[in-house]
Amino acid sequence: MIRKRTTINILVLLIVLLSIFQALAYIAAIDKPAADEKGFYAVAWYVGFNLPLILACILYLVVISIKRKSRKKEPLKPDDSIGRIY
Repeated sequence: MIRKRTTINILVLLIVLLSIFQALAYIAAIDKPAADEKGFYAVAWYVGFNLPLILACILYLVVISIKRKSRKKEPLKPDDSIGRIY
């Protein structure tokens, strides 16, 4: 449980850092014109520019799945030996 919690904390830190980097990229690109590329190059530029945000979203989904898996606990089996005399 501690290992999962540490993993979740590290991933959340990465998500925050990647979001900050993306915000800084948006701030830096405010006064610059968008790329004039067409077709595949426009898609490649868009994906490359937004890569930290895309990675942050993927990591967020990973954190959600780890939290869901950690909440699911196997039901305890009843102890059949209660009251049994040996």
